[in-house]
Amino acid sequence: MKNKKQITVIIPVYNCKNYLAECFDSVINQTIGLDKIDAIIVDDGSTDGSDEVIKEYKKRYPEWKVITQNNAGLAAARNIGLDKVKTKYIFFLDSDDILPENALSDLFKSAESNISDVVIGAIENFTTTTRHPNYTTKYIKTSGKVSYKDYPHLLNFVHAQGKLYRTAAVKSKHFIVGTKHEDNYYTLSLYLSSDKISMINKIVYYKRDREGNDKSIMQTLDSKSFNDLLTNYGKTLDENEYNSIVIKTLIRKSYHYIAKEIKKDKKKESIKKAKRFYKKYIVKCNAPIILKKWLVAYSSLFSIVCSIYPARKGTAS
Repeated sequence: MKNKKQITVIIPVYNCKNYLAECFDSVINQTIGLDKIDAIIVDDGSTDGSDEVIKEYKKRYPEWKVITQNNAGLAAARNIGLDKVKTKYIFFLDSDDILPENALSDLFKSAESNISDVVIGAIENFTTTTRHPNYTTKYIKTSGKVSYKDYPHLLNFVHAQGKLYRTAAVKSKHFIVGTKHEDNYYTLSLYLSSDKISMINKIVYYKRDREGNDKSIMQTLDSKSFNDLLTNYGKTLDENEYNSIVIKTLIRKSYHYIAKEIKKDKKKESIKKAKRFYKKYIVKCNAPIILKKWLVAYSSLFSIVCSIYPARKGTAS
């Protein structure tokens, strides 16, 4: 009998015992039907009893694939899941997040009708008491395919989540292991190499803002994670055309990151690093000399703004 499964949902798990049932149930309850969904759960060395929850669901859904490995980080967990995919499409779901019941159905319909390498939907953030639109809702276009050259706002959609990927287009791509912000290389490199990108103006992902002492790794950012961000940006640029549109966007995003996330005593160091980083790529970009000079000035202006922006609150250095 022909395999009817169309979408593999890759779920990396690390110490999310309290959220797993809600996450898994949101996959089970998808209106597209479980007969079209494959699930790959990667237990990345959890120590909080997450493995027991996974075992219970594996009993109920024996066709789900469960992989257990020593803790190696989110990128490594996603990569091992990618290597096992056999379906036409891939979806990444973090184990503390959940899906609206129509998410996969809406994304699948758009991917099939538009023959897309990736379909992007909107994300909504939530806590135990509140919900609020993610920044993605600001940039979602209502219809049609998009390209970063015609719609630079596309480069703001850096999360790997909230998107349906055509396996043939992304299976050879892997996340950079050992870094935060690994989504940036994975998604940005796809945007730069494909002209088959679509959007749907629907919420397809609920992203949990964890509270108190239960913050996720991406809620605790610092100067080390900024280095990781530049690593992901650098690999993206090195593998693609040095385009002035892309460099301009990444300059803005980098300095915004420094302003919002880096403490005062580390800002100067991070600003210097960013200026050196972008000077290297501005020299190489495919732009007239006058535009290159403008990009240098653009970077310098942002560095000045960053240096006077109020230091963020928190304890990360």
